Amino acid sequence: MVIKKKVKLLGTLEIRPCKGRDLRVVQKIGKQDPFLQFELGNTRKRTKADKNGGQKPTWNERISFEVPEGVHKVAVKCYDQNLREHAFIGEREIDFSPAITYYQLDNWFELKDKGDPAGEVYLEFTFFPVVSSTPLYRTENHSTHTHTHTHHVPNADGINDLLCVTRMAKKIHHHYHMHPHQWLTKRGYQ
Repeated sequence: MVIKKKVKLLGTLEIRPCKGRDLRVVQKIGKQDPFLQFELGNTRKRTKADKNGGQKPTWNERISFEVPEGVHKVAVKCYDQNLREHAFIGEREIDFSPAITYYQLDNWFELKDKGDPAGEVYLEFTFFPVVSSTPLYRTENHSTHTHTHTHHVPNADGINDLLCVTRMAKKIHHHYHMHPHQWLTKRGYQ
């Protein structure tokens, strides 16, 4: 009998692979067709190949992963797409924990092949945390010998969730140039 342990989901990591530069040349004739492969936990996803992208490919795609608690690194591998076997260009493991803390991480990341430089890729990481159902306020009753008073006291977890949602709304508006409701609807959230 296999017992599965329930893992707490932290949120969704959206990776936007934008472009590459100075990629290691692995194709002898013509321009290479680079693509990126991402692996987070047991999930593997990839971009489409940039046909004839050569050493300066562009992808401009969005790839999403659910992030379980305790996972904060993603493996990135770059390949030249071929009909039979894809040719390895370079790889890198990226710690995306700053994206969990600050909701965004954008940077050039150097790829390596056996320790040697193999080019760079520009990636944008955006983290969308799971928002709990904790209410903003909790009700406390205080009784005296003659009356019972009900007070609404701020709930720390609920306030933190509200701050998180507010930051995300500002980020969505700034980064995607649309109202957060439009962004959520476009991605299938009701």
